Amino acid sequence: MGKLCIPHGLSQQEVSQLDQYVSHSTLLKAGDFLYKQNDTFKSLYAVKSGSVKIIAQSHDGQKNIIGIFLPGEIIGFDGLASGNYQYSTLAIEICHVCEIGIDSVHSTIPSMHLQLLKHACKAAHYSQLSYSRKSKR
Repeated sequence: MGKLCIPHGLSQQEVSQLDQYVSHSTLLKAGDFLYKQNDTFKSLYAVKSGSVKIIAQSHDGQKNIIGIFLPGEIIGFDGLASGNYQYSTLAIEICHVCEIGIDSVHSTIPSMHLQLLKHACKAAHYSQLSYSRKSKR
């Protein structure tokens, strides 16, 4: 992802279209939540700077770190299927995130939709690895 949360490989027209659906101004301080587990799905987010951790809270209240995400990575895929985020996202340090309006991107920029699909597959892969490690304990 570029400095303005614009993925590489898009045409100038696609970049202009994407700019309509991406917010560049969300600032989180260390300890701020971007979203919490069970919140209604709103958007995907690209980490522009800083880092965030994804946390799952079990029914007994135990918190597990699912992953740490750095600039250029996209988060929020856990909310797509059910309509609610499955994890909480917490800023580790000051960070900027870009909100991506997924419905608008899907219908107007097919090449961006494909890139988001690739990120979703990567997220699913990491989620599966995390689950495999826990079940072996």
